[in-house]
Amino acid sequence: MTGDYYPNWLRTLVNAIFDPGAPLKGVDLTQSDDNPVRNTPQFCRRFATAVGIAPVSNDVFSTYCFKAGLLDGVNLPGYVANYKDYAPFSGKQVARTIQEYLDRDLRPEARITELSALSAPDESLFTITETHDPLQTIFVPEHEALGQGVDMPPMVWPKVEEGRLSGLASIYVCIDRSGRVRETRTLNNDHPDIAQAARAQVMRWKFRPFMAAGVPVQAETILTFAYSTVLESPRAP
Repeated sequence: MTGDYYPNWLRTLVNAIFDPGAPLKGVDLTQSDDNPVRNTPQFCRRFATAVGIAPVSNDVFSTYCFKAGLLDGVNLPGYVANYKDYAPFSGKQVARTIQEYLDRDLRPEARITELSALSAPDESLFTITETHDPLQTIFVPEHEALGQGVDMPPMVWPKVEEGRLSGLASIYVCIDRSGRVRETRTLNNDHPDIAQAARAQVMRWKFRPFMAAGVPVQAETILTFAYSTVLESPRAP
């Protein structure tokens, strides 16, 4: 892959295909907070993680679901993968369709159309002739991310037609190597319109480049905002 940015949605699909069990490593499913899906063939476990900077604190959730003993879906902040169309291969069941969720109308999907064992493969297929430094992505705690900010105008909250007039909104943010915000996603929030407003405004924020081993890297973080707004005045008939 070439380019100046490795999109989070693409990283998610690639990782979900080649290492679907990675998000489960080190997770003790018996220690979950609850099981959000009941009376269905699906078995889920959900974990809450505290985010924010006191006194503005919120919870975001990680959910792992299984069906008939197979991984059905993983929903983490910044990582959503659902597995479908399992079929046998080499003594295992392999999902042939992996779907990601970005929003209601945007769900990228990867399909495995051919999966077969190679007999006497040509070793040249696996020879690396050219290498490039990978586009590394690191997770940065919110206070560190905000400390790198160079252009972060105060949030302006829109009026709302209904719903909670004060509360919290947490969003996932992915930043490229130059410090420009490239992707945002809604996490746990008290009003969908407020969350969308937060996403739109954060997309215009600028940061100093984030560094790892002296090299600029992509960064991901979770930002949590407290909002207060008013009801929009009804239009005159």
